[in-house]
Amino acid sequence: MAASEGLRDLQDLRPWRRGARARQRAVVEPCDDDVVSWEPEVEDESGALVLDWKRGASVTRRVLGRREWALTFQHSPVGMAIVHLDGTWARVNDSMCTMLGRSASELLDLTFQDITHPDDLAADLELLQECLDGRRHGYRMTKRYLHREGHVVWGDLSVALVRDDAGDPLYFVSQVLDVSEHRAVQERLERFAALVSHDLKTPLTAVRASLELLGELVGGPQPDLASARLLAEQAEASAQRMGALVDALLAVASAAAPEPEVVSLRAVVDAAVADLGALIARAGASVRTTAGLDHAPRVVGSADLLRTLLVNLLTNAVKFRDPDRRLHVEIDTAPREGEPQTLEVRVRNDGPSIPDEERERVFEFLARGGRHDGVAGFGIGLTACRRIVELHGGQIWIEEPDGGGVEVRLTLPVVAQTSAGSSS
Repeated sequence: MAASEGLRDLQDLRPWRRGARARQRAVVEPCDDDVVSWEPEVEDESGALVLDWKRGASVTRRVLGRREWALTFQHSPVGMAIVHLDGTWARVNDSMCTMLGRSASELLDLTFQDITHPDDLAADLELLQECLDGRRHGYRMTKRYLHREGHVVWGDLSVALVRDDAGDPLYFVSQVLDVSEHRAVQERLERFAALVSHDLKTPLTAVRASLELLGELVGGPQPDLASARLLAEQAEASAQRMGALVDALLAVASAAAPEPEVVSLRAVVDAAVADLGALIARAGASVRTTAGLDHAPRVVGSADLLRTLLVNLLTNAVKFRDPDRRLHVEIDTAPREGEPQTLEVRVRNDGPSIPDEERERVFEFLARGGRHDGVAGFGIGLTACRRIVELHGGQIWIEEPDGGGVEVRLTLPVVAQTSAGSSS
């Protein structure tokens, strides 16, 4: 059993001082009764730390010199710093510099107060003062740092106060883990919870109200069948909206790597267009395919997932169309230049363009572009599209075709061809 497993007791080690010959012993007793001892020793002449690891009669000696300790500090994957009592930096490692976007020399000219978000500074200083007053040995908090480029970096900060043998404060040791990505995920989940709560409650309220009115109309002495039919249609539309939200969430959450199968892209496109036949007809839109699709090689993937992908893209085209003119959608394919085993699929429409700065963001979960005003939606459809394409080993992006509009491009792997030209 490893020394770190099943520990029963670990004697407290007193801090060792460089330059003073000292020897301490800590005995670790694992549950299997195999005693392991750790004996650090500081040598006067070198200042090196000697570690003796003993397991039974076996002894392993490891000498960790000043340079080795310095390298450990400098190359730690976690941001580390030694901070003077006044808040100025005494030393910082590479990870800290990278996280804050500043060089070591820049940080050494600053205090931690200079790069702490103003809203978090008071709490940080209060905890620091409690350490100096002897009310605590250290503290941990989540705080915001100011990156050199101006944006906020969220850090999980752990601080310990180092004292000398007389108990007087010497300096602070800080470790900071960048949790910005985790924080962003948490914020998206909070937005997601609020969105789902709102978007499910709204149509549910409409369904309930429609059914209550429907009951009054049908149960009255003179049933108004025309009004009852209208209320039933409204209830159905609200229920469909709830179903659309659930389907969109499932498309993102449950999409798994597809079992490889040979798929006819022509058949997938025809099925997706048929699925949306009523929607396309009501919008007065047209969907055409080019000769490239008819001659496209078969692809490797999941017909069901690719069908969902195309349904999402076509639905978006209809939803965000220009209401003052007829929408035209074109689906085309072409071999990927320089990549013979990859097919590029293009779904273009002549609706409003997407600005350059939004073309990547619209694929993010719950993100919606500037065109969404007055258009129902959840900001999930394109996230599902990217997820499906990535599961197929491809890429998806947005361009603006000549003449304006939107062109979504994606790549898919094609079935390998044998030398005789048949699929393998």
